[in-house]
Amino acid sequence: MENWKKLAIRAAGFGAGFALLVSVVLGAVLWLSGRPAKPKPWNTKAIEATYARLILDNDSYFVFRYVLKNTTDKDYSISADTPIHLEARTDEGALHGCTDCLELERPVFIPPGDSAEIGLTLKYKYPLPTATDTREGREAARVAESNYLKNEMPRLGGFVLFDDNARYEVRLSPDWKK
Repeated sequence: MENWKKLAIRAAGFGAGFALLVSVVLGAVLWLSGRPAKPKPWNTKAIEATYARLILDNDSYFVFRYVLKNTTDKDYSISADTPIHLEARTDEGALHGCTDCLELERPVFIPPGDSAEIGLTLKYKYPLPTATDTREGREAARVAESNYLKNEMPRLGGFVLFDDNARYEVRLSPDWKK
């Protein structure tokens, strides 16, 4: 074969190989960029919750009061339109969705390193009258309310608040059982 023919065949082979390589790399880049981004994991340490007390509201619904502490270096807030999920947790750890039976007091604002008290309403009516005339009566009523919850919902193991925007998971303990 003549030299120019060999050179032409080598150039065509090199060009075809280069074109194939570029198309494979370009295809891989397009395929990877089209995949959905992996969501960041839920942060369980950003907001710490401590049980404060159990009260009844004016409609005889149970209101669990918690103190939330912001351990981050940013302000934390939950407004009326912040997408959150409130879930009940069983003693076994399973989540139990309850969209209409749990309600969070809003708005919530907590500066970095600070705390705020919030209320989580369980839309479950307490059917018994409460004696609240004296300090002892109020304390006896709180014990009766807590015991009622323990008896009526023995597997209720607390609550969890999921903030979709911040990707925070706030675990609300069942310390009313103690």
